[in-house]
Amino acid sequence: MKYKLILPKIALILVLMVLISAVPVLASSPNEIPYESYTYWENYSEAEKKAVYSKPMYQPDFIIDAEYFGIKTFTTLADVCSDDNGNVYILDGGASVIYILDKNYNHIKTVSSVLKDGEELSFTGAKGIFVSEKNIYISDTENERVLKIDYNGNFIDEFLVPDSNLIPDGFEYRPIKTAIDSRGYLYILCDGSYYGAILYSPENKFLGFYGANTTKGGILQAVEIIFNKIFMTNTKLSQSESKLPFQITDLYMDSENFVYTCTGRTEVQQTQSGQIRRFSPGGIMTKDTSATNFADISLGTIKGETLSQDLLGIALDDNNYIYALDSAYGRIFLYDKDYKLLSAFGAGLGRGEQVGTFVLPCAIETNGDDVLVCDSANNNVTVFKITDYGRLVKTARKMTIDGDYEESKALWQEVLALDKNSQLAYNGLAKALYVEGEYKQAMKYAKLGIDKETYGQAFKWVRRDYIKENFIWIFLAAVVALGVLCTTLVYLTKHKVTLLSNPKVNVMFSSVAHPFDSFTKVKYNNLGSLPLSFILLTLFYITAILKTTKGGYLYSGYNPTEFNSLYIIIRTFGLVILWAVSNWAVCALRGGIGKLKEIFIVTCYSLIPIIFGNIIYVILTNIMLPTEAGFLSVLMNAFTIYAAFMLIIGIMKVHDYEFGKFITTTIMTIVGMAIVLSLIVLIIILVQQLVAFAITIIMEIAYR
Repeated sequence: MKYKLILPKIALILVLMVLISAVPVLASSPNEIPYESYTYWENYSEAEKKAVYSKPMYQPDFIIDAEYFGIKTFTTLADVCSDDNGNVYILDGGASVIYILDKNYNHIKTVSSVLKDGEELSFTGAKGIFVSEKNIYISDTENERVLKIDYNGNFIDEFLVPDSNLIPDGFEYRPIKTAIDSRGYLYILCDGSYYGAILYSPENKFLGFYGANTTKGGILQAVEIIFNKIFMTNTKLSQSESKLPFQITDLYMDSENFVYTCTGRTEVQQTQSGQIRRFSPGGIMTKDTSATNFADISLGTIKGETLSQDLLGIALDDNNYIYALDSAYGRIFLYDKDYKLLSAFGAGLGRGEQVGTFVLPCAIETNGDDVLVCDSANNNVTVFKITDYGRLVKTARKMTIDGDYEESKALWQEVLALDKNSQLAYNGLAKALYVEGEYKQAMKYAKLGIDKETYGQAFKWVRRDYIKENFIWIFLAAVVALGVLCTTLVYLTKHKVTLLSNPKVNVMFSSVAHPFDSFTKVKYNNLGSLPLSFILLTLFYITAILKTTKGGYLYSGYNPTEFNSLYIIIRTFGLVILWAVSNWAVCALRGGIGKLKEIFIVTCYSLIPIIFGNIIYVILTNIMLPTEAGFLSVLMNAFTIYAAFMLIIGIMKVHDYEFGKFITTTIMTIVGMAIVLSLIVLIIILVQQLVAFAITIIMEIAYR
């Protein structure tokens, strides 16, 4: 009876649980990040960089749009700016309106007109805004002027095209960006101008152009210019294209009045380099970044067309971290002042429907730790907030840059606990451990972070300590080894003992010391050995692998994830065999009497110095510092030169050539090798296409 009363209650509870579980729950968590943040590991696989996922340093928080201000719509948002008090200024260039918000993003004022002597001035079409000490500078692009107004919109001054001989004929004065430093120097960027920024003194005197990009020149370009001036008419010269510098798209001042500039689209190439530069207040570039790769390593394609990156916005925060905006891909790249990438975040190439994505991002600004991005297509401003992880990384990195290595150690350990992909954390820990005298641990973390500089500094002390602790044993071992060697040589010489009774083995080893005599015996006494030649070739292959994989870390760019022994087979077995066959074919037509077997044997015997050099390289690179590389380079070059000397003698002997004829046949051999390689590549391509065609036919038959 009791069970009958309990069962309906249990059923009712289950029904209520099902109904409750079906009710949607409103999440209180921050906005979902619609992209993955990432960074690049530097010095990965020699000179390459590798993109890796990183824990987000910034996440999109909210957007400021027309609804945020309680209006129907914006016309065309063009720029966003902040002042020293954290107030934010948003420029609607299409409507000639400026919206002002406080540091908490509350709307406090709207400037919809500029009053000059009671007359309203419109700045419709303005592209830029800058605020300094309650003065607002509007880059009034379409009206060809820069307006200086106060906080209430009252006219103070305007900057028109300078009346100066320094302004070239046909110069279009279309201001797009304006900035002023703490000394009162005014910088104006003009759309389409490759002369740099127009510079005004605090007394509003035009001083000239500032920070122009330069074109890449060279000997060939200089020769081309001279040739054109000599042989081309004035008409043809006027119709020829001139190579002009790329336009600066934005500039920004740091707290010390250093000027940072960024350059937009450059030549379509695999890497974008030199797009961010830093100038001193006097206009001198403080660091050459022409070889520094900014933004992404590779370029994307849309419908088969390459989409070039376009860095059109740059901003700095209070700690001089650099934020570069790529409008083509909608990404923000965060760099420190040493141009090390900390993070890449944001997304584009879409409809920009999610917070943190853009369609046509046009400007970037910082406001404390916040990052603001203006999108002219969506007519909104996205506010990115720094994460706890981002604040941790920026604090630790600033300590490392400032030399506070020991203080940064705990922070970098915390960063690594959160993100094992942080190269900066490994490098920061390595530097901290080095300063603390933990050299072996410093080497460990420097190797994990691919920081060869710190690794070399720590290795220097580890090697010194090891030699200091084991000097007696090292000295005794060296003396004993030298004594045994000298005793053995004296004994063998005195008693005329022959270690190598086999004449072919004896000829192979003696070819190093007596190449003329040995290669003569190979040709006329048939004392060359194919098995020994293949053994030497195999040793050449093995030592080449050891040189790559076991060479000292400071000298090697070995990456086990990308290593492919097939390439080394081609560079060893393939190269030697191709040389022997090509030389035999060429010399057979040029009166050479050498057989293919003889050519192959003398070529393999000539590899002995290189084989020995590879072994020496593996040993020395594991005990030498990069500062001692000069000796190693000379030694390895000596081995290579002597191997070439042996090969020259060997080929001349087997073919009975003089040196002049050897040179001509060698050139022809190299050309023949190139032809054979071209044919091999062509055959591989044809086979691939044939296989692909056959697969396509089979699939078509199967579907039909």
